[in-house]
Amino acid sequence: NATLLQNPQQLDLHIEWHVTDFIKKESAPIGKFKFSLAVARGTELLEAAGATEILVQSPIPFGGWHLLGTARMGTNPETSVVNEWGRAHDVRNLFVIDGSIFVTSAGVNPTQTIQALALYVAEQMKKRLANLFD
Repeated sequence: NATLLQNPQQLDLHIEWHVTDFIKKESAPIGKFKFSLAVARGTELLEAAGATEILVQSPIPFGGWHLLGTARMGTNPETSVVNEWGRAHDVRNLFVIDGSIFVTSAGVNPTQTIQALALYVAEQMKKRLANLFD
């Protein structure tokens, strides 16, 4: 979830981070310890990144699926949300770099594809840095 500023050279991001029930599937004491540790380290990471407000929610119920394709990548603004290098068609300073830019699901475990797309989008942004917001 991104909050966009009037100045397109500046981005102000709102980050949401969740831990699912998956971490609690082991024996209760170990699962609770791992969950507490994950929340503590995640909170430290967000604070170090400059987070001004951190909301910790218990694991989301029924979590564990991969949400994909909600901001499809493509060249046609009528059928896609972002262009072929991750920039929103309608908002010049908004880049989407996650599984939502998938045009379809490959089936299972999209992490490596998301990583590859993130590297690709970052490289495209780097190549276009001089006129990134034109």
